[in-house]
Amino acid sequence: MRFGWSFGLPGPFYIGGTIWRSKRRRPRSRVYHGTLPGWRCKHDHRREDTAVECARREARRRMAA
Repeated sequence: MRFGWSFGLPGPFYIGGTIWRSKRRRPRSRVYHGTLPGWRCKHDHRREDTAVECARREARRRMAA
């Protein structure tokens, strides 16, 4: 949220500023990470099935390399 202020001075001059306030943070929802032996996905997946698919993609990438 942002609050602004300004004061008029003589002539065409003024002084003003802005006060910043951080937004309220929502509670973090649960995140999931794909895992393999010795590897953990660094992405924050919102659903468990997408984390599992990320781990499968990594396993396929390792098999191809």
